[in-house]
Amino acid sequence: TDDTNNVIRLTEEGVVFFYYCLMAIAIASGNAWLIGIAAALCLLSRFAIVGWLPCLAVYWVMNKKYSQLAKAFISGSAVVLLLLIIPFGWSPVQLFISLPGKYIAHAQTVWNTYPEHFNNSLGMAKFFGKDGVEALHYCLLITTFLVPLVFILFFLLRRKQQRANNLLLASFNLTLTMFYNFLDVSYLYLYYTPVLVSLLIAGFSLCAQREDEADEKRMISSR
Repeated sequence: TDDTNNVIRLTEEGVVFFYYCLMAIAIASGNAWLIGIAAALCLLSRFAIVGWLPCLAVYWVMNKKYSQLAKAFISGSAVVLLLLIIPFGWSPVQLFISLPGKYIAHAQTVWNTYPEHFNNSLGMAKFFGKDGVEALHYCLLITTFLVPLVFILFFLLRRKQQRANNLLLASFNLTLTMFYNFLDVSYLYLYYTPVLVSLLIAGFSLCAQREDEADEKRMISSR
């Protein structure tokens, strides 16, 4: 509602907010078909999810949930085919693949023309400065892929008992945290996505806690 907030008026980020919140809902539901659909929509809107997909695959493989992996792969591939490849061909895919290679040059241009996008925004870019854009980009790649994967493997290898949905939601949120903190260009409107996803996950957590408390009260009363 703020007149100076152009997140809806001047950007396409509202669509991204929806897709990434849908991803959180899909993970919480545990529905592999929906997870595949949401993952494809997220990937076609923002690359932020790319570091989490290996975590998801590792989790399902190590837990021998091959059918879940197959369902997600089929539904995600179907979305990409129907929305991108069939109507537009292979050229948009080539464009997507080539974009990350242009991020460093774009960030350096923005530093020279609009440094306020870094200095007045969130993220780590302001601390790296205009001479550290390349280092920032590699930090983004390493942390986005490595941190959530180490997190998942820590719990899986130690066989700590955790709800599957909680573990996947936590690793998903870690991926977004790393990605958005190390963005090459930290436009402020981009940060609504991780904030909204975090609020949604917090809501899931509170609901689960209340359900556990209700179950405990029922068990006590039944005794």
